[in-house]
Amino acid sequence: MFTRLYTLLTAALVTALLMACVSTPDRAEVLAAAGATEDMVKMDDLVLVDCLLPGQVRQLGQYMTYLAPRRWTKTTQSDCGIRGGEFVLFDRSDYSTALQVLMPKAQSGDAMAQNYVGEIYEKGLGLPRPDYVQAAVWYRKAADGGLPAAQTNLGLLYEQGLGVPQDRTSALQWYRKATGVDADGLVLESQLEAERVAFQQEITLRNQVAAKLTRQLQRARADSPPSARAAQPSTRAAVPKSPAKSRRPAAKKSSPAPIPVSPPSKSTAPSQSVASQAAGKSTSAGPTAKPGTSGKQASAGPMVDMSKSAPPRIGKATVKLGAPALERAAVSLRRDAQAQVEQVKRTLHAVQVLKNAAPVAGTQVSQVSGKKSALMGKLELTLRQRSDALVDNQQRLTMVVR
Repeated sequence: MFTRLYTLLTAALVTALLMACVSTPDRAEVLAAAGATEDMVKMDDLVLVDCLLPGQVRQLGQYMTYLAPRRWTKTTQSDCGIRGGEFVLFDRSDYSTALQVLMPKAQSGDAMAQNYVGEIYEKGLGLPRPDYVQAAVWYRKAADGGLPAAQTNLGLLYEQGLGVPQDRTSALQWYRKATGVDADGLVLESQLEAERVAFQQEITLRNQVAAKLTRQLQRARADSPPSARAAQPSTRAAVPKSPAKSRRPAAKKSSPAPIPVSPPSKSTAPSQSVASQAAGKSTSAGPTAKPGTSGKQASAGPMVDMSKSAPPRIGKATVKLGAPALERAAVSLRRDAQAQVEQVKRTLHAVQVLKNAAPVAGTQVSQVSGKKSALMGKLELTLRQRSDALVDNQQRLTMVVR
């Protein structure tokens, strides 16, 4: 009796699993039903952000667990959301609005946003002129928060006497904190290995995003003339409703219709920043837009009416992107790679200054010129390789943007 009941239950379970497999549509069927393809991506997949990942619970021994500190990583906005992180997006395609977008996060204590605000003030991005005093203020806040890039930037201001009194001793102190050369040799070596692995993942992701942008831009540019012609019949269809008017004037009135279709991204329509499009929500002011659908990060620029050419959507994700939005994303990524190259060169300068500096009081020359000196040489080589990889990525994105 028990054997027969077990056989029946097993057969019923197998039948249910087979029915579920047959009745569940795969991803290709869902995309086809929505008019999309596998090549279509979301803007969230093409925007790189600085993501602060949550701390991981790790086990020490058999009975003790601890929470590892949170760490920053460069990833896409969609991946950051999946991993439960908090991101900072510096939209470098529009420097005029970057400061007002980043300032709230910087004022709330976000170290990465504080470093970006310091960069904006130091380089005068979107500002009439650089403000080194404010740059030093925000770099110090981020440096006190333990961000190595901000520590390097603050040390450079002390070395050059920009916004702060020129003080070589303070510059060396911040350089040591940023590079970790005063740490134990084993700690520094493990830190170098962890940074090498993290950067390898970052540069691979940057190249993948650049390749996706290239394919999407080629497809969008190829599809833009047919889309302009497709918008033309809808304008003509509304004209024949008034039979009292002659046919020729109606044809003349409908002929200028294609003109505003192609140039909305250049001069006739205000540009929409990558920050607003990267939020994955609709920011258009068209008649189909519903209230309360704006993303977590509000667009710093004016809103654009895209109701007549709204792309198809799968859930909340845009599956077809226009050339203007893709070009702005490519510009932002190219400028971000350029800024990272400059940051790596600053860190490399800090290492060279520390190598040429006198030994710290209380240490022996042999300690400075021993294993730690070899590790500093390895760090210098790693930074040069990192700079070369970022320059290559920047050149790829330069070829993408016209």
